Order: sequence, then C-alpha cells, then structure tokens
Amino acid sequence: MKYMITKEECQKAISGVCSRCGGELHPIETVDNADNPTFWCGCESCCHFDNGVSPLVFRIAEALTESGNYPYHHNLPQRTDDEELKKYRISSQNSGNCSIVLQVLNLLEKMKDWPKEKEMENSVLTEIKEFAIKRLQAEYGFCGVVEGPEMVLINSDDGEGKDIKIHIKLESE
Repeated sequence: MKYMITKEECQKAISGVCSRCGGELHPIETVDNADNPTFWCGCESCCHFDNGVSPLVFRIAEALTESGNYPYHHNLPQRTDDEELKKYRISSQNSGNCSIVLQVLNLLEKMKDWPKEKEMENSVLTEIKEFAIKRLQAEYGFCGVVEGPEMVLINSDDGEGKDIKIHIKLESE
C-alpha cells in the first residue's frame, strides 16, 4: 500500500504539542479527501489533526483563553454547556489563540528589521518627559508613552476616572 504521506514524513512534521489541548501529537493513519491512505499529525486526546505549536505558545494561548479572550465568537463557552461541549469550545478557543500568538511572535521577529524610532532630540524636553513618566508611575503605577524625535505623548489616569494626558512637542516659532 502506497501512502500519500508516510509515517516517517508525518513524524518529521510534528513540532510541539496540540494547539487545542496541549496534548502529545502522533502520526495517525487515515485517508485523505481523495480516499488515499496517508498519515496525518494528530492528537489522540482531543481527536484533532494538528502539526503542533511550541509548549510556550500553547501556554500563552491557554492563558488568553482563561482570561476571556475568545477569538471565535460563534463558539463561546456557555453556562448551560455540559462538560464535554464546554471542553470542546474552550479547546477551540485555545487553537484560535495559538494562531494569534504565532502571528504576534512572527510580527515581533519582523519588527527587529524595522527602523528604530528616534527619541526626543532636545535634552531639556527629554528630562521633562523622564520626570513626568517617573512621577506618574510613582503616583498611579503606570503610564503609556508614545514618542518621536520632536514630540512625546504621556497618558495615565488619576484612578478616579479622569485621564491625564501630557503632550510635549518641539515646534518652530
């Protein structure tokens, strides 16, 4: 019998764990859409065909799902779901979150080649920026910063529902 994908070829394609449940992947004997015998990478725990993701990607995706990030809005876990359906819906969300994590990691890798943003070139404005950031972080615990060579925008909130926005800009007279 000639396999479209051999067991050995399939084994080489496995890279990590199942993107749905984090389980171990194995070559599984099956047939393709043309009814030809083949092997596909799959998880015996959740019956999902998958080449796999790194365990770190799965852990991040699982944490996203647990925190309520559901990429598939049509398949949300429901309180009325029995345990099996709830497990299926959550594993589906894990798989979707794995795709998101992989996209972000690929983007981060590409960003290494992007031109670096210049920091403010005026030393006095740089000192003012650094003071404002330090003060907001000390008082409120956080602040966001967007910076360019001639401007900086610092954003926080006062903890009572009001935004604090500081815009420092170097302009010609």
